[in-house]
Amino acid sequence: MDTERNSAVRTLATAADYKAKVFKDKNLLLFELFRAQFEAGGKIVLDALRFENCQIEGPAVLLPLNACTFDDCNFGVAHGDMRNLILHPGSPDRITGAIAMAGCEFRSVDFFSIGFTGGKDFLDSLLEVETRVIER
Repeated sequence: MDTERNSAVRTLATAADYKAKVFKDKNLLLFELFRAQFEAGGKIVLDALRFENCQIEGPAVLLPLNACTFDDCNFGVAHGDMRNLILHPGSPDRITGAIAMAGCEFRSVDFFSIGFTGGKDFLDSLLEVETRVIER
C-alpha cells in the first residue's frame, strides 16, 4: 500500500469506455463500471479486468472474489484505522449490494470512498497490509 499518493487530489483522465477490459491512468466511478460491464455482458460479477495507475471512486462497496490481486494500492482514507474501510458481511454465503469482482488485477490503484467486504481471509489481509505500513 502506497501512502504517499493522495487520492483526493489525483487528476487522471476519465475513462472513455467503461466496457474495456484494461484501464490505465484512468479515473473510474465503480458503479458506472459495473453498469457498463453489466450492459455489455449481462453478468453481475466484473470478471478479469486490469487496472493500472487508476483511481477508483465510490461511494460503493467492493467485494473481491477469486484471485483478485492488489499491488501497491492505496485503499483510501481510513482516518488512521483500516477497520473504517471494512464492512463485515452478516451472512456466511451472500452479500447483497456490493459490487463483486473476480480475477481482477489492481496495480498502483487509489481507492476513494470505497468500502471493502468479503470473506474473513480477505478482510484480515487488509488489516495486515495496514499494520505493515504503520510498523515501518
